[in-house]
This record gives sequence, C-alpha cells and structure tokens, in this order.
Amino acid sequence: MDGVITKQSEEYIMMMRILKKCSKEVLEFQDLPVPIANEVYMTGEQVCGVLHISSRTLQKLRDEKGIAYTVIGGKFLYPLSKLQLLLEENYRSYVR
Repeated sequence: MDGVITKQSEEYIMMMRILKKCSKEVLEFQDLPVPIANEVYMTGEQVCGVLHISSRTLQKLRDEKGIAYTVIGGKFLYPLSKLQLLLEENYRSYVR
C-alpha cells in the first residue's frame, strides 16, 4: 500500500489542517468591505458592527436620510467615504 493516502495518514491530516485554515481565511475575507467603481461599500451588517448600532437604528438612519446608501439587487450598501465624512462631521471632542 505504498503511495496510498488514507484518513489516518500524516499527509491527509496535514492537508485537512491546511484546508481548514484556508477556509477560515476565505470566510474572514468575505467580511471585508466591497469595492465597486472606485468606492468601497460596506454591508449593513458591517456598518452596524463598526458603529455599534442595531439594524433597526440603521434602518431609521436610512429613513431619515441621515446616512448615504445605495441599493443593488435589493441589498443596501453604504459608501465608506460617506460614512467617514458623517463621523467627522458629527465628531465632538471631550474637553474637561
């Protein structure tokens, strides 16, 4: 049985470890902002995570025109440059 790889062989175990690591990295890559036409867009989930707000609060911001967004294929996307501008415009420094 020389040259045969089984589930118990060292080669198989090593290959499975590499595949698990690669799949984990692919899943992490999926969480990155989406670049489209020279602009980076974030999903609603990403925006909620970054701003520490709920999806309902994000919806309220959209409804009140408090946040820039676009809809592509029924999916809301938020331009990162506009989010940064919004944060800069609403920044309040803390002075003692």
